[in-house]
Amino acid sequence: MVKKIPRKKIILLLFALLLLQTFPINSKFLRISPSVNNVLTSEILKAQKTPIKSESSETNASQDVIDYFRQLFQNDWDLGEVYIPVDDETRRTQSYDRAGSGYEPFLKKEIYGTMDITPILSPDNSEAEIIKLINRATTTLKIEQMYFYSALTDIINAIIDAEHRGVDCQVILDDSNDESDATANMLTEELIEVKVSNSLVPVYFDTMHNKGIIVDSEIVLISSINWSPTSLRDNREAGLIIENAEVAAYYEELFDHDWDVCLDYDPDNSFGSIEDKDPSFSQMLTKTEDSKQFPKKSNDFSNPETISGEMALTVMASPDNCFDVVANLLSIAQSTIIISVYTLSQPYLLDIIADRIAHGIDVKLLLEKYQVGPYERSYNRGALYNFTQLGIPSVANPNVNLTAVGKWADTDFYFQHCKYIIIDDEILILSSGNLSRASCPKPQDDGDVDGNRDWWVVVYGSDPQDLIPSGTDSTKKISGYNLGIYFVFTIIGIICISKMLKERYHL
Repeated sequence: MVKKIPRKKIILLLFALLLLQTFPINSKFLRISPSVNNVLTSEILKAQKTPIKSESSETNASQDVIDYFRQLFQNDWDLGEVYIPVDDETRRTQSYDRAGSGYEPFLKKEIYGTMDITPILSPDNSEAEIIKLINRATTTLKIEQMYFYSALTDIINAIIDAEHRGVDCQVILDDSNDESDATANMLTEELIEVKVSNSLVPVYFDTMHNKGIIVDSEIVLISSINWSPTSLRDNREAGLIIENAEVAAYYEELFDHDWDVCLDYDPDNSFGSIEDKDPSFSQMLTKTEDSKQFPKKSNDFSNPETISGEMALTVMASPDNCFDVVANLLSIAQSTIIISVYTLSQPYLLDIIADRIAHGIDVKLLLEKYQVGPYERSYNRGALYNFTQLGIPSVANPNVNLTAVGKWADTDFYFQHCKYIIIDDEILILSSGNLSRASCPKPQDDGDVDGNRDWWVVVYGSDPQDLIPSGTDSTKKISGYNLGIYFVFTIIGIICISKMLKERYHL
């Protein structure tokens, strides 16, 4: 005979299950649903922010990384040229519309653990540090680059040396620059596998815009650094070398996907010319050279600094998942937003920045003045003009327009090509992609995405459980309906427990 379960125990069991469903514990992160209103989220996060560091005097490693980039920004800001609009300059805004694709995007991931992070910069130290990184490879070396100039013989030789000592080397390049052709030939002659991303076949990317390396499934470089002499030696570029197996595994999964869908290198038909795609390239480059001043100023960032300790990151990519993270983090800014980027044109992100300006947030924009493409030039001019000259009506007083502060990057850098954002001095967003519609695409209504392949990362100076504003696939939403049921069952549970105690102890 089956023993009947008392009704009170059934109610208590349902009560416990409801608690688990309503407030799930997921790994180390309590995630807030994307459906939560941004204003409410901002207030919650503002009240809950706590440092990662313990009660001891140990250094907050994540914050040290952010502080490094804060100092870098201040250095470059001091060198910059105040934006002054010119009457005949062309100003444009990018359209909101963008076609989708059938690409099923990867999910972002939050990672919290012990790791080493080394910021690297151009023109200061990037070439030497990239060669050192390649030389560390013992088992695998995976490289994904937009282009790779054959003039970079030291990097090419480092890759060939890695292959000769038994490292499995794989290289993915975009098809847009025929400068890569000679390099690909040199590598394949040494039996190094090279594949090419071509936007005309279904690889789901407009452009292979990435600039990344993965070494031994343990170390990853995320950066803005293209592999050309200019990018390594003359531009302002920025990247992070991150030593952590879980972080590397995320980007390796992306790389392996890209490897499978890209085409084998064909010496006769793999690469086109940038001039073929954009006839204005040579003309714009000449105008850029005429506008630059050399030599560059020296600075204090030549010696790389490795920062070690407990760190909190969000790892993500374009076109897959970066937009929602960047949009949400910008929208919760409480005091400051500083942006150092080659191109600022993503219309949805511009709307969020405008909203933050309207709420009194201090915004600084450091942009490149002489981009290669005329459209990119007009987008930067449009953003600076709208935010620094026209301004945004204040939420507190609509009769007053609030403005951002904008500068052009120092012309002593051939290009200001780095791509990073610092929010409230405690969140760093860094990527290989611009704040553009292609490199930070908003998903379509049906969930499709379309854009460049770029790697992105967020470094948090405070505990992610208090800062991450949106959930992933495991996010659970606490609806008003669930809250109502929760409180009803809470009352019932208290009554049942009280009755059980009375019956057991004859109270």
